[in-house]
Amino acid sequence: MCFDQQQFLEDSEKYILRMKQEMPETVTNFYATFRTAMGKGELSFKEKELIALGISLSLPCAPSVVDHTKKALAAGATREEILETASVSIFMAGNTAFNHTPLVIKTLDTLKKGELRPIK
Repeated sequence: MCFDQQQFLEDSEKYILRMKQEMPETVTNFYATFRTAMGKGELSFKEKELIALGISLSLPCAPSVVDHTKKALAAGATREEILETASVSIFMAGNTAFNHTPLVIKTLDTLKKGELRPIK
């Protein structure tokens, strides 16, 4: 895998600030949608993050795979729950999800070693 997790996080912070300056309405509306979808509801935040991870694997979207793996872990998901989510995604999306599941394992292993900066 050639996706650099740490570089992605550093670049994202910088360019999201630029997006806020250059596209404020889009950013504001995106975050409003995020808060609505991921806010308090019938599903727990952990369950919502596991769903988001499964969808990220199915798209596929490497930055989202890393982000939602980290957020699911932070929300209390176990490694086993995260990998089971990946298994369901592989069942539903096949090769697309299968090929991005190693990124989930790499992210979990990197977080366990403390080598990946935490989410702000």
